[in-house]
Amino acid sequence: IEKGPVAGVAISSAGMVDPDKGEIFYAGPQIPNYAGTQFKKEIEESFNIPCEIENDVNCAGLAEAVSGSGKGASITLCLTIGTGIGGCLIIDGQVFHGFSNSACEVGYMHMQDGA
Repeated sequence: IEKGPVAGVAISSAGMVDPDKGEIFYAGPQIPNYAGTQFKKEIEESFNIPCEIENDVNCAGLAEAVSGSGKGASITLCLTIGTGIGGCLIIDGQVFHGFSNSACEVGYMHMQDGA
């Protein structure tokens, strides 16, 4: 790999991410004090380079849709089980974030008692 100037930073992170604001808006108890972390702002102000941040499961799903088992499909669903349960939906090569940037966050679904 040839050395050259850094063009930008891409961050794949656990927790619920607002990619437009570039911050974590919710994280489970496994990562205390993580919500509110503003990666995009800190990186861009500190290093004067562009920064993008996305949820780790969304990144995994996008990779599968672009070059993995979902390649060529118009819709790809990715589910992961790790420190939590995560999911993402890729439609026509784009992450479907949903109304509140929490589409397919199945590990944080609220269920009625007895459901």
